[in-house]
Amino acid sequence: MNNEFQSLETERLILRPLTNLDLEFVFRHFSDPDVNRFLLDEEPVTTREQAQAIIDFYSTPEGKLYNRWAIVRNTDRRAIGTCGFHQWQSVHHRAEIGYDLEKASWKQGIMTEALRVMLQYGFEYMELNRVEALVYPENEASVRLLERVYPKQPMRPGQIERVEFDYDRHGTINLLAGLTLCTGHMYAECLDKNDGKHFRPAIQRFLHPYSWAHRTHLIIDNGSSHTSEETTEFLRPASRVSTCCSLRQRLPGLIKPNPCSRLSAPAI
Repeated sequence: MNNEFQSLETERLILRPLTNLDLEFVFRHFSDPDVNRFLLDEEPVTTREQAQAIIDFYSTPEGKLYNRWAIVRNTDRRAIGTCGFHQWQSVHHRAEIGYDLEKASWKQGIMTEALRVMLQYGFEYMELNRVEALVYPENEASVRLLERVYPKQPMRPGQIERVEFDYDRHGTINLLAGLTLCTGHMYAECLDKNDGKHFRPAIQRFLHPYSWAHRTHLIIDNGSSHTSEETTEFLRPASRVSTCCSLRQRLPGLIKPNPCSRLSAPAI
């Protein structure tokens, strides 16, 4: 797929890319203290040159990994806010979202309507599995907004879970979860079965984002599929990953419980 962001439409709204015709709106909108109170990135705009720079940033050629839509009312074609994706990692099917709305349009369900179509676009067209939003804890309205549009999806084998820490459980789920200590990011993936045949490819997918690293330390528990001879052979060929198991059990002939010894993993 290409990275050209399309215009979207709902019952009351049009979400379209920002253009140079939006200069006065962008200047007025992002100079408003109420709009800027909980924005994480920039100080309030004070000049039209700064407003133009915002438009120029989002008007770069096709292939960008971020966007910003103007939120426009259907009735009078007046821009009242913005929303969009950023930090889009298409390889890992994840992105962050941001949004803002003029004070006169608060408490009318407008941002709920905009985010729902935006998230639908993200999951279906951008093929996202995970969408994140950074919100100040004291921004209670934004927290309630995200709770209303929370993208709960049923857990499906082979798909990264879209809901972390809070999901409805129906039967047994084989969930492989990983924590990246250097960033705090968590990874989770549902497996068809809890066995080595499914575990080993999942480890490949987990390690893939860190293929640039000269040394990766992998700590796994001592489940039977993790300590089998097949897993040992699977992890043997390369030399950039150091692996250790939980105490009391070890990969045969390769891992001592304490301290961790060097163990190879496939180049991914």
